[in-house]
Amino acid sequence: EDERTIEDVVLEYADAWGIEPSRPQAWAVGRVWQATNQAIDERAIGPAIIEDVLRYITHHSEDDLDHHLTQAVISYIFPQLEGVPKREKIVRKLAAVDKIEGELLEAAAQEMLQVTLATNE
Repeated sequence: EDERTIEDVVLEYADAWGIEPSRPQAWAVGRVWQATNQAIDERAIGPAIIEDVLRYITHHSEDDLDHHLTQAVISYIFPQLEGVPKREKIVRKLAAVDKIEGELLEAAAQEMLQVTLATNE
C-alpha cells in the first residue's frame, strides 16, 4: 500500500526541480493536479505544467496563495485545455479545489475557453 500523499509527490518533484514550496503550497498544487487529471481520462497534465505552476506560486508570498494559485492555473493550465472537448468538466473540478478563487477562475474560463460554469439549478 502506497501511503504517499499528493503533497509528498509534489514535494518529490519540487526537490528534483530545485524548488522549495511550503507544505500548503505543495498540497494546493497537488490538488490542482489531481483535479485536472481526474476530470477526464484521456487528457493528463504532465509534470512540466505543474513545475510552471509551482515555480509561479513559490515566487509569490504565501499569504495570498489562493490568488496566486488561481492565476497560475489560468496562465499555465488553461492554455492546455483549449479545444479539449470536456474542458468544462475539468474547469468545474478545478473550481471545486478549495484553494482556488472560483469567480476569478470562472471569468477566465469564459473568456479563454468559452466555458461557463453556471448551472441551471
